[in-house]
Amino acid sequence: MVKIDRRDYGLKIAMPGYDVQTAPDNKLLFNSSFPILQAKVLAILGINALHTLPGALHTANFGGEFLEAKNTGFSTIYKFRWRHGLGYVPFTMPIDPSYFGSGSPWYVDEQYIYYINSVPPFYNTTTGERNPINLIFCSPTPVTDDIEYPYIATPLSFSKEHIAYLHDYGIKTSRYGFIEKNKELAFGDAGIDLRLQPQMILGVKTNKEFGNKAGDITYWVPNTLDMTDVTPYGFVQSKIDIGNGNTVMAWSMIANSDQKKWITMDVGTRSYKLTYGADDPSAARALVAVRSPMVSPSSDTIYI
Repeated sequence: MVKIDRRDYGLKIAMPGYDVQTAPDNKLLFNSSFPILQAKVLAILGINALHTLPGALHTANFGGEFLEAKNTGFSTIYKFRWRHGLGYVPFTMPIDPSYFGSGSPWYVDEQYIYYINSVPPFYNTTTGERNPINLIFCSPTPVTDDIEYPYIATPLSFSKEHIAYLHDYGIKTSRYGFIEKNKELAFGDAGIDLRLQPQMILGVKTNKEFGNKAGDITYWVPNTLDMTDVTPYGFVQSKIDIGNGNTVMAWSMIANSDQKKWITMDVGTRSYKLTYGADDPSAARALVAVRSPMVSPSSDTIYI
């Protein structure tokens, strides 16, 4: 287990009325040392449904590669990959909930994001409308090594009045080409906006500590946080066939289903547990704990 020391280097912005040099973590609207879930990739990956197959198979967007269309006798398995180039296995998940509770067709290793499924990864419909089912989020956060961060302060909320006050407080950045003079920057086009507070990594726990063997991986929630302040994500490694006789070891996100409860919550012991699959109990697994933002709007609804 690698414990990350608290860092006092970079940029900090405190809430109005607080000294940035002495403000605790939950009074900081921005701290460049916070291990936030940044986005390396947030895009609908796939091919154009307006192009007829098989020609469309060779038009993967964002530099994606078509690997193979393999007829198994029962169906055709389509295989694609997109390069992220980070050199380690990053936190990667499909956003669409239809992939939760079932085997995800999305995988990731140290260099690529893979798609392997009997349905081609269309990024729009046959009418040209955007199809968000293959919206992928990839964060430059390693998930294969045990790590623990020290930022466990109790999250605070701020009111609508504070949100209005922060309209022109602090710093803002935007996506390239989205700044217009004297025009309000839409949240969807913002890079940094103090009214948008990100989730953060609390820690990563793996089964390396017991030799990649069967056994529950446990994350103990800090006493400063409620159980609902923490969201657990599970990942498992498996061997996948990427075509032409080539295989790689890649990771995919796993979620609970009616058939299998991968992740369980124990309120009594204040812990989350990631179990193992009976088909491959020694598979490498990781439990990633993500916390609520340090400061967030006092709202019950979050729109993504």
